[in-house]
Amino acid sequence: MNPERPDDDPRIERPRGEIEIIPPGERARGEPAPPHGFENASFGRAFVFSPRGGILSTFLVALGAAAVFALLLGTFALVASVAAVAIAAFYLRNSIRRWLGR
Repeated sequence: MNPERPDDDPRIERPRGEIEIIPPGERARGEPAPPHGFENASFGRAFVFSPRGGILSTFLVALGAAAVFALLLGTFALVASVAAVAIAAFYLRNSIRRWLGR
């Protein structure tokens, strides 16, 4: 089967009916909303947060913010502990040297 024109190829199915052009960030008519307020933005290869998700999306965002805050607080506590131990060690060393008379 060798068609004369590429348009005559029976293996190619042409679109029938209405064609809808959807701009980036918008949804096609009749398409359901994505679950949990997150949708895959294929044009940017990233996940876009949509506030229409409801309470579960709000909870997930709050949980993420709390986790970041806890990590920062833990890092600060670790740095402060190391600094306190270093200062106490130098103070103790100087106290022992004075006590021994050196």
